Amino acid sequence: MKRSSKVQYEMVTTTEYVEDSGAVTSYGICCRIADQEPENSRVSHRIIPNISTQSAVVENLVDKLNHHEADPLHFEDLVDDNLP
Repeated sequence: MKRSSKVQYEMVTTTEYVEDSGAVTSYGICCRIADQEPENSRVSHRIIPNISTQSAVVENLVDKLNHHEADPLHFEDLVDDNLP
């Protein structure tokens, strides 16, 4: 029987201190996978942090991943392949 899962991609924000620059904000992507089976309801996350310091770049990629319902199996490859 095929498992039913809902996948959602979201932008995440991190702020790190860089010695010469001070606080630097960068953006990454979280892949949230929720099992839809009532007897085994669970949520798992996979995160790729620090993709870019430009939020628009990451927002665009998140939109593409969600629009095309990207398979989480290829999450890392899709991010790598779609960076400028």
